[in-house]
Amino acid sequence: MFHARLNPRTFTPRYNAVLGLVARRFPKAILQTVQLEAIGDGRGFLRASDFEAWAEVEVPLADVLEPGVVQLPEQFPKLLKEASKAASIRVEEVPVETIPAKPDPNARTRKLVIETRASTSSLATFDPEQFPTRQDEPVRTLVEIASWRLVRLIHRTQFAVDEDSTRYALGGMAIEADGGQLHLIATDGRRLSHAFEPATGGLTPAAGTEDRPLAPVVPRKALRALAAVLEAMAPTSVRLGFTEVGKLIAEAKGLRFIAKQIEGRFPSWKQVFPEEPSATAARVLDAPRLAKALREALKLTTRSSRAVKFTLHGHVVRLDVDNDDATFASEVAAVVQNVSADREQPASVSLDVSYLVSFLDALGRAEFTLRFPAEKGQPLLCETPGSEDGVRFLLMPMDRDEPAAPKQEQAPSSDQDEPTTEEARQSKTA
Repeated sequence: MFHARLNPRTFTPRYNAVLGLVARRFPKAILQTVQLEAIGDGRGFLRASDFEAWAEVEVPLADVLEPGVVQLPEQFPKLLKEASKAASIRVEEVPVETIPAKPDPNARTRKLVIETRASTSSLATFDPEQFPTRQDEPVRTLVEIASWRLVRLIHRTQFAVDEDSTRYALGGMAIEADGGQLHLIATDGRRLSHAFEPATGGLTPAAGTEDRPLAPVVPRKALRALAAVLEAMAPTSVRLGFTEVGKLIAEAKGLRFIAKQIEGRFPSWKQVFPEEPSATAARVLDAPRLAKALREALKLTTRSSRAVKFTLHGHVVRLDVDNDDATFASEVAAVVQNVSADREQPASVSLDVSYLVSFLDALGRAEFTLRFPAEKGQPLLCETPGSEDGVRFLLMPMDRDEPAAPKQEQAPSSDQDEPTTEEARQSKTA
């Protein structure tokens, strides 16, 4: 039976990273826990799944007294936090009085003793045999990228996802590879973020069937969890590939990650970018300061009136809010450099600046060029310099003539695209 000691300092970062995949309030209660396996050479493996994705992460253990597999229950994060400064935590599985004749994935039939310097807890948990297992499948093609670059790609796109959309394909990030670059794209119909980084190799996503097409899109929750794991483990590089049945595989030293492709069709995103860049533009030199000014203006908008008028005049940005509740005007100097063809001609656009703030937060301190719409109804474009790596962000203004969004192909009919129950959408293994 399982018996091991954990070092909170080395165990916690990787445990917290896989927690991002734990299914909250899921019908199959065992998915609310993290599996821990200890093997004889002192290594451990953490596993988590929400049926959409599955992760296995190697973790060092202080000591393995008896190899085995256990499910760390929902109370474990609190105990781990309380013991953060302890030298070790002892986790031991103890015998139970009765074992049910028929396995029940929702029954807590096992018991763990978790001992820290300050306390000893006895917690009921699940039979690890009921936890989803990994199924190895051949990968069609592989792309390799530095792990920190993949993390940056995810951070620069995930904010533009629309997880509440009835179009499933907008609930994740599209993954493409060509020309020695890996691309991640996300859109909610009003904004679109496209980030790219150098990579080697290629990707061949599964296309699905005519009735159930698969987009080259992976759920945001899965990719955010992958980013957290990569940040905690810091491997040199990571390999990505798609399987024939529509799963993304990510592999690195000590890491195996699997996520499903999303059903549906992703918008034709490339054609949304203007063919000719606008001649009215500003180079943003201090993105954090601009974000702070936008947040101040955003506080005075209302749910029914989100518009902020964004004006460039010379090297000064002016922000105006005018609604039934407030009137506000602010000028911000020394954050942009006007690089327009005609620097004396003012340019204005009305925006929901909360979307622009989310882009600035994702970008950090990087400089970028902000291009005003050349015509009414066209998007605002933000882009970083350089062709090897960077990010492009589109935001539709609020004063356009007609609602616009990336062109989308016909979606599958609702009776095909909408499962009748939650578990009908999930398979038993990731």
